[in-house]
Amino acid sequence: MDIRTLFPTAQWLDIKLPTGDPTGIRFKLVGQDSGQFRTAAKKFAAEFVENDSKKKFDPELLERQQVEICTACIIDWDGVSEGDQPLTFTKEKLVEVISLPEAAWLREQVSDYITARTNFFRRGAQAPDPVGGTEGGT
Repeated sequence: MDIRTLFPTAQWLDIKLPTGDPTGIRFKLVGQDSGQFRTAAKKFAAEFVENDSKKKFDPELLERQQVEICTACIIDWDGVSEGDQPLTFTKEKLVEVISLPEAAWLREQVSDYITARTNFFRRGAQAPDPVGGTEGGT
């Protein structure tokens, strides 16, 4: 079996309002096994350790980390517009949109999706039986 078929893939997430209603917006995401996620998470690890050693809780740090991870893991979008003008995906525009305080519900939806590893694996992909395995006992 091709080992690469067992690796996670980018997936489209249909964005819904907190009410569950569709928005017509889709984000293409990579998950927690991606280099983008790991790089963004490492960026904040030292700062968390430093704050923890001082017994200091910084909610702004948590929000900055969520913005950083979301923007690192969103690699494309579809259906996003401003007024009646479609917005071309750029990292700059993404950061602008995701960073808005009013976008907290959107960041939470993306965060929940990217941290669920099962969202990024091909449906029906199975590992082969182990070589030399014994079926039916020894």
